[in-house]
Formats: sequence, structure tokens, C-alpha cells
Amino acid sequence: MDRTTFKLFGYQVERAALLRGCAVSTIVVLALGVGVGTLVDESSNLSIVVTALITVGFISGGVVAGVLSSKNHIAHGTFTAIPVGLLAVAVQLIRRVATDDAAPWLSLVFIMFLAISLGTLGGVIGGRFSQTRRSLMQR
Repeated sequence: MDRTTFKLFGYQVERAALLRGCAVSTIVVLALGVGVGTLVDESSNLSIVVTALITVGFISGGVVAGVLSSKNHIAHGTFTAIPVGLLAVAVQLIRRVATDDAAPWLSLVFIMFLAISLGTLGGVIGGRFSQTRRSLMQR
């Protein structure tokens, strides 16, 4: 193992693939999704667009990580979603506290599970378009 890879939960993760996937997810999810989401009323029809942006953000980050990784495409997609999902939950908590709204704890847990699932889906899609077509999950 060299400086370009590290072990995470028993999987060898390529640093460049993970960082690029996280960057794509962060830009789309936080900048566009959460940024636009604060401007849109939750009861309006535009909230569907915000939800679509967030969904595309998590999937696209997983796709980037999956395409750039040489193996463990699913793991790369999954690990890409975790830090961005945690940041999105933190932003939601800050937003709820700032507006004196009761924080829906169960929905925050649901957001994390959904983020991980979407990142995993992105890893599967990215693995199909990767230059090194191997098993999607190897130890």
C-alpha cells in the first residue's frame, strides 16, 4: 500500500478517486441542493427540483469515484457519500436550529441512509464505465 491508497473498513480505497467523488458530490449537494433549497419554500413545486439536484449530486459523486477507481467501485461510491451526507445533515441541523424549528431526528437518519444508498448506486454505475472492468466489490 502506497500513499495513493489507504484501507477503510477493510477495503483498499484510492485517495484520488475518493476525493474527486467527494468534491463532485459536495459541489452539487451542498452548493446547489442546500443553497437553492434554502431559497425555495418546502411546500412549493420547486422543492422537487431541489430533491432531484440532491439525488443527482450523491449519484454523480459515486459515479466519479467508481469510474476513477481501479477496483472496489461500490465501496468507493459508498465512501464518497458518507462525508457529504454528514455535512448535509449538519447544515440541516444548523438550519433547523436557526429557524427555531424542531429538528426531525428520524428524517436526518433517513437522509444518511438515502445518501449512502445513492452513493452506492453511483459506484455501481461508475464501475460499469470504468476502464478496469472487474468485480464491483473486492477485498
